Amino acid sequence: MARECHQLATEEFDRLFDSVCNWGRWGPDDERGTLNYVTGDHIRKAAALVRSGRTVSLSLPINKVAGPDNPRPPAHYMVNTYDPSDTSGQQFATDYLAAEFHGDCSTHIDALCHVAYKGRIYNGKPLSSVTSGGARIQDIAAFAHGVVGKG
Repeated sequence: MARECHQLATEEFDRLFDSVCNWGRWGPDDERGTLNYVTGDHIRKAAALVRSGRTVSLSLPINKVAGPDNPRPPAHYMVNTYDPSDTSGQQFATDYLAAEFHGDCSTHIDALCHVAYKGRIYNGKPLSSVTSGGARIQDIAAFAHGVVGKG
């Protein structure tokens, strides 16, 4: 049976936002958000849970078919392919993939600057921090060395 969706009034949403808001919790210039909870101790405890060494892939095939859940599918084409008649040396096959990672058909990590509320991004920073040239702050650089933990 389908669940009924409750629409929140603006005031209700504001109260909810204020009750879960982490802005300022880790200082005014924080770029990690709740990743701050993933400490060295947390990682060691997570690693201790490993028993088999088996890995589990979370990957999916690239869905290039447009649909309601994939309105702007990725563009993928081969830039270079092999020349079968050229056996004289090294060759490369290369491809091009362009994708919008904010739909229901892909996985991604949202940067802290991904959502604005009432004219501000995470930690109350100005919208001007994100331009067509990219994010000057709160991008996904905090994930550069990987993230390991347990749910």
